[in-house]
Amino acid sequence: MASTKHNILLRHFTGGISDTHYLMNRGGKEIWIRKPNRSLQVKTQKQKLSQSNFKRAQQYASDVNKDPVRKSFYTPFRKDGKTEYNLALSDFSIAPVIHSYDLHAYRGKEGDIIEVDASDNIKVIAAWCVIYTFDGSIIEEGAAQLNPFTGLNWEYTVKNTHQLQPDNIILFSVFDFAGNETKKVLRQ
Repeated sequence: MASTKHNILLRHFTGGISDTHYLMNRGGKEIWIRKPNRSLQVKTQKQKLSQSNFKRAQQYASDVNKDPVRKSFYTPFRKDGKTEYNLALSDFSIAPVIHSYDLHAYRGKEGDIIEVDASDNIKVIAAWCVIYTFDGSIIEEGAAQLNPFTGLNWEYTVKNTHQLQPDNIILFSVFDFAGNETKKVLRQ
């Protein structure tokens, strides 16, 4: 490894010099190093999965970039020099998060509210609620609505009165624009 400091000829140059060496700049020093030979390294299953997921994210971002309608969804979120491609790549890679839920207004009566606080790195665009009996039968299901006052919480309004059992299951799902889904089983 060779290095120089403040070399006027090399200070703005980085990258491959030949098939075996490259130049990089670190802390004001120009460093000439040999390229590592990674041909013999064996990737773990986790590394292969991560690489595959990243390739899928790249494909999604590329497809978004080619589609003006989908690209326009990401345009309002641009800041700090990020492009729609960067935002789509990030959105595909990060699923929404359900932070908390509130069941205090849910008593099994028509009009009761089940509320969930969820967020995403870009935006949560939809939410769905399913209420099951203890044996797995669906009592009811439907889309939740974004609270118009806070713009943060998703609220599902119960459509039918049903018997409230302690072992009923409430499954809440939130979705982002990239199609990621996060599910949470809510307990009373």
